[in-house]
Amino acid sequence: MDAKKMFMTLILIILFFPFCTSLDTLTPNQSIKDGQSLISKEKNFALGFFSPSNSSYRYLGIWYVKVTQQTVVWVANRNDPINDSSGVLSINQFGNLILHDGYNHLVWSTNVSVQGTTSSVAQLQDSGNLVLVQDNINEKVLWQSCDHPTDTLLPKMKLGLNRITGLDTFLTSWKSHDDPGSGDCFYKMNPSGSPQIFLYKGSTLYYRPGPWPWQASSAETFSLGYKFDFVNNKDEVYFAFFLDDPSIISRLVVDNSGLLQQLMWNEGNLQWKELWSGPKYQCDKYGHCGAYSKCSLESPDNINMFECTCLPGYEPKSPRDWYLRDGSQGCVRKQLGLSMCGNREGFVKVEHLKGPDSSNATWMERSMSSSECEQACLSNCNCTAFLSMDIDGKGTSCLTWYGELMDILENSESTVGSKSTYTRKSKGFLGKQEEAGYYNIVCCCAIVSGITLASLYVAHKEEENKSPKWIMLQTTQVWQLWGDDRALDIVDPSINESFVPHEVLRCIQIGLLCVQEDAMDRPTMLEVLLMLSSETTLPSPKQPAFIFRKPSNDLGSVTGGGFNSINDVTITMVEAR
Repeated sequence: MDAKKMFMTLILIILFFPFCTSLDTLTPNQSIKDGQSLISKEKNFALGFFSPSNSSYRYLGIWYVKVTQQTVVWVANRNDPINDSSGVLSINQFGNLILHDGYNHLVWSTNVSVQGTTSSVAQLQDSGNLVLVQDNINEKVLWQSCDHPTDTLLPKMKLGLNRITGLDTFLTSWKSHDDPGSGDCFYKMNPSGSPQIFLYKGSTLYYRPGPWPWQASSAETFSLGYKFDFVNNKDEVYFAFFLDDPSIISRLVVDNSGLLQQLMWNEGNLQWKELWSGPKYQCDKYGHCGAYSKCSLESPDNINMFECTCLPGYEPKSPRDWYLRDGSQGCVRKQLGLSMCGNREGFVKVEHLKGPDSSNATWMERSMSSSECEQACLSNCNCTAFLSMDIDGKGTSCLTWYGELMDILENSESTVGSKSTYTRKSKGFLGKQEEAGYYNIVCCCAIVSGITLASLYVAHKEEENKSPKWIMLQTTQVWQLWGDDRALDIVDPSINESFVPHEVLRCIQIGLLCVQEDAMDRPTMLEVLLMLSSETTLPSPKQPAFIFRKPSNDLGSVTGGGFNSINDVTITMVEAR
């Protein structure tokens, strides 16, 4: 009989234990000890004590119940771990949640002011939010964990600024995978100008995802019913995401390495699947190409190309750094002396862009046409660019920038989040685009001709009969004339009055650099183009690769016979460097 009673008592304990440890609510006369937990109503989340991998410290946190890999989404005492399993969570006489250790030391508290005598209760919701409310009819929310996130943003959680209370909600990475303490990476709303969210590494601005309304993410997130909510009014500015299907488990997390990831739990292989992440490419890193420059996303077709390009009408601020494939100093406007205010200036359309950093941008009135937006920008001399777009089918809006244009990313083709931006240009630039393009083509052709042995031809008039005679000008003669400061002698005398001497000399110098003996001394084609488009000092050319042992001093007597090349190579293969 005693054995039967003991068996029945044990059954009752087993049945009763999960019931009382699976409650989603904590009242003032209850507590949660290490080994116990709160479970949300639909068993989505659990609140209890845990230790990260390779750590013996204990933390109070919230994690997924239906995910087999323990994935913590919130930590209460992230910077104050408990050394053993003595931690206890309870509600004190003042209505606050408190966590203390075995020595009764206060480790963590909600630390809010509770008005009145009505008791408080804490509840773990199915959204993963732990709320502290006054136990009355209105259930006034005193505190909630989603206002104090750690490294994870869950569906419907707000990330942003409450302009009334000053509450700033942002994500902070863990120190490491074994330490949930506050790390160096922050994902935070910047309310200045047109609000956007930045990822910081320490105090350095590291990554800027597509700002609203550039709602760029992977195509897969849209197929899953992944949606954004962006609110910006006088009371608050925030970002949130949500899913049409509540059964999908997804989270946005900032890693201690500086990676921002949108993840989804895959029930098939029991793994977290990445939907999108950033920064993924070097162009994703904030300001990679500096001001007034755009960065082109890498692709298999252009991986060897320099990713930075100045906006139309601008040139590299530091051509030398540009040659070294460092565009961080950005670009500056050509012809700085020309007025850009009330001087019949206009705009150039730049397509397929993630819009510039909008910290210095302003939204104009709704229902403003593109032409009205342009005129609004022209009327303000500080306006450097504008964009006109339809937002959520609510009418065309106008966004205008004032000051530097930073962190511009260019997609190779139109994608979700890509827009066309109009940048301000002087009248002189707009009128000389075709002329400048023609000059560069002519100069480039001259240089390409100079690269090929015995392919540069010039016309000279014979003094006796004044008839033109075309002769082959070998690299030998060009080099000799260059050394004698007579390089301009290769120019046809009939055009002596129509060319700029220093520009022609620059072209000849670049041509000689292209045929240097040592390949390391030869500029790449990118460097050649930059040499043409800037006034930077060029290196002095050395003796070219193809030099003949018996150069003639008489340009008119070159017959092409009896010369031997120092270079034994007779066929040149053009290969990418």
